Amino acid sequence: MQIEGWLAESSSSYVGEGSHRRDNLEELCLSGFMNPEIVYSFLHRNPNLKSLTLDSCTFTYIVPLKMPSKHENLGVVPKLKILKLIDLYDLETIGFEQDILLERIEFLILKYCTRLVNIIPSHVSLTHLTDLEVDSCDSLEKLMPPSAAKSLVQLNTMKVMNCESLLEIVDNEEDKAEKIVFSQLKVLELVSLKNLNCFSKSDKIFEFPSLEKLV
Repeated sequence: MQIEGWLAESSSSYVGEGSHRRDNLEELCLSGFMNPEIVYSFLHRNPNLKSLTLDSCTFTYIVPLKMPSKHENLGVVPKLKILKLIDLYDLETIGFEQDILLERIEFLILKYCTRLVNIIPSHVSLTHLTDLEVDSCDSLEKLMPPSAAKSLVQLNTMKVMNCESLLEIVDNEEDKAEKIVFSQLKVLELVSLKNLNCFSKSDKIFEFPSLEKLV
C-alpha cells in the first residue's frame, strides 16, 4: 500500500483521531510526507506492519524526542522487520534510541539520506539486524561505533556504497573490547567510497569467520 503525503495530510480518514486500524496491512510506503507525527499515527494504527518505506519525505527525524501525548497509548508495530528510507534529503537522525521497537529491525536500507550523520548511536543494540545497505549518504563519516558493531550478532550482509565523506566503517571511539567478531557476516561490499581510509582506525581486532564475499 502506498500513500502520498498530500493526500494523508488533507484527509481525516487517514490521520484523524478516529482513524481505523488496518490489522491486515503488512507493507506500507509513505511518500512526500512533511510531518513525522503523521507517520507515527500510521504506525500506531497498523499493528501487523512488517515493511515500511519512507520515500521523499522532508522531515529531519523519524522518531520524535518526545512522543506526542495522543500517541502514547495507541500501541506500536512490534512486527516491523524492514525499514527503507529513500530520498530523505533533510533527515539528520533516525531515532533508534527513542523507540526500542526499532531495535527489532532486520532489514535496514538507507539511500540518498544526504544529511544523515549518525545511523546507530553508541548505546543502541541492533541484535536482530541481518541486512544493512547504505547508499549515497554523503554526510556520513563513520558507519557505527564499536558498541553497535558488537551488537550485530545476526548481520549477514553489509553493503556500503557511494558515501563520499565516509572515512571508516567502525569508528575509533573508546571501548573496552579488544576484539569485535562479525560472526554471521557473509557478504561485505564497500564500493565507490573514495575517502574510506580503513575499516577502522582503532587498535581492535576484527574477525569475519563466515565471510564468503568481499567487494
